[in-house]
Amino acid sequence: MKANYILVASSLLITCSLATFSMRADSILSSSDLIYAIDTDIGSLPGSPGTEGAANVLDSNSGTKYLIWGNNWSGFIVTPGTSLVQSMQFTTANDAQDRDPAYYFLYGTDDPITSGDFSQGRSENWSVISSGPLSLPSTRYALSPVTSFANSTAYSSYKLLFPRIKNGGTDMMQIADVNFYASTDGTGANVLAPGQPIVPVDDTGRDGSSRYPAAESSDKALDGNVNTKYLNFGEANSGFIVVPSIGPSIVQSFDIWTANDSPERDPASYALYGHNGPVGFGDNSLGDFEDWALIGSGTLSLPTDRLAYGGITPVANSAAYDAYRFVVTSVKNGTAANSMQFADIQFYGVIPEPTTVGLLALGLGGLWMAVRRKSA
Repeated sequence: MKANYILVASSLLITCSLATFSMRADSILSSSDLIYAIDTDIGSLPGSPGTEGAANVLDSNSGTKYLIWGNNWSGFIVTPGTSLVQSMQFTTANDAQDRDPAYYFLYGTDDPITSGDFSQGRSENWSVISSGPLSLPSTRYALSPVTSFANSTAYSSYKLLFPRIKNGGTDMMQIADVNFYASTDGTGANVLAPGQPIVPVDDTGRDGSSRYPAAESSDKALDGNVNTKYLNFGEANSGFIVVPSIGPSIVQSFDIWTANDSPERDPASYALYGHNGPVGFGDNSLGDFEDWALIGSGTLSLPTDRLAYGGITPVANSAAYDAYRFVVTSVKNGTAANSMQFADIQFYGVIPEPTTVGLLALGLGGLWMAVRRKSA
């Protein structure tokens, strides 16, 4: 009997050592996944009209405004001197509410400011103070609700970026005035004042190349509906970052469905990357906030038929990743196309799943105790 227990225990031990994970083939992407539009090109620097520079946010005059041809992730760096900021308030500009900021990131630093006008604003070491959605009124020349946050650290300079504006399809961001307060409720003196050093920045480093019509955003690529599409005016080298809600996965192939019109916009080649760890907010950004490992790249031969299945593209990959970056490196006719588009995409592969290793270990423990009792 003792030998039988040892034999069974040994067999279970071998099973545990050879099968730490079980695998199952599956579709990896779903409509609930977090997905961002990106364009990896760094092009010409953005700019502002001559009378609509960043200094206008400091003048407490709703009749002037700061406008930048920078779309998402544009904003400014301001140096009021050492000060504490725990709330903000905004004044909407004169027209085009589509250009209003809809999300913010506020950073602080005590480093000397060396970032130049219309740069990415990354030359300094920045600490994130707060981030979140904004609800600016549709009324023009109007004060927004106060945005409050807890902060106990005073900084000499602040960077305010707007990762998202109300309509991602427009190529401008605008705001009339911005107020910073030491209080958490927007009361007291405004920390910002005319004449303080201010630098217009666009963290994408581009002139709004990654943008899309409101009804053709990146999430349409995952909705399983060929009658909708993802379109990006960034054309070649645009694409998306996706964080599959299913968890870590091993992508081994993918397929694409063509969109409704303009075959010249179809993807003609691709590069697929993987990343493990958190992914920062980056809609319409360069998609370079994280380190990405190249999984595979190559050409695509999508049909000229519209709303058509493009077939399976295999990817030689055995590594699991939390997130993926898919870049369309060229379109069918870059001369004729003004954008990149496709209707749907799906990744396929295997999804590592924990097995009953823990239960097997408990079983081994019980068997070992039985062996000990029999041998006593």
